[in-house]
Amino acid sequence: MRVATLIGEIFDSRLRDGQLDECNLTLAELSKIKQSFIFSITNMLHGRVAYPKDEEEKSKSKAPNEQRENLPPK
Repeated sequence: MRVATLIGEIFDSRLRDGQLDECNLTLAELSKIKQSFIFSITNMLHGRVAYPKDEEEKSKSKAPNEQRENLPPK
C-alpha cells in the first residue's frame, strides 16, 4: 500500500497548499480521481509473470532459411 499512501500524501499536500481552491471539483470527485491514480499506478508497477516459451515462439525466432526447411512438401 505504499503507492496509495504516497498518492494520498500528494493529494493532501495539494489541498492544504490551496492549489485546488479554485477548481470546480468536489472532495468526492477528488477522491475518485485519487483512487483512479492509485489503481493506474499500482497496475503499471506490478511484476510480470514469466511465462515458459512454447514451440511456436521458438520457431518464430529461427532464421528465415531454417523456417523454409520445416515447411511440408507441396
